[in-house]
Amino acid sequence: MHTSVDWRAWGSAMSGSEAGLAGLGLYRIASANCVLVGLLCLTGAHGHVFAVWDSVVDASGSRVALLMPAVQLAFTGFSNLLLAAAVWRRGSLAIWMALFINVVAAVYFSCLLHQGVTDHPIGLFLAVVAAHSLVLVALKMGLMWPVESARTAGS
Repeated sequence: MHTSVDWRAWGSAMSGSEAGLAGLGLYRIASANCVLVGLLCLTGAHGHVFAVWDSVVDASGSRVALLMPAVQLAFTGFSNLLLAAAVWRRGSLAIWMALFINVVAAVYFSCLLHQGVTDHPIGLFLAVVAAHSLVLVALKMGLMWPVESARTAGS
């Protein structure tokens, strides 16, 4: 059974009135955030694996628990990088997916932060993922930036 996927649904689905440049800045910021968050999370996943690898090799039963932060960081990083182009093109499904993935990551990092892991940059990852989630929520709520009428009123 072969199913055909319409990849254009992930990209631009604008009507003629939305085709102008007004309000596209926030989509571009969200797309750039996807790339930055993705790279930061992948770097964090690599660093985490490097830091705990000796413990993983020696551990008998806690291997999954030791590697789970790296798996979460890697999944969040790859997902954000893969969704960046679709977010740039204002893909609604891509924005929803990025929002869901980043909120799940923020909740997971919050739980880790609450557990009190010492000497670990969980707060940095939580702050970056939460800030990116707020930008995505603003997009889904309809916030547009820059607003065309405000730009032309000042000139």
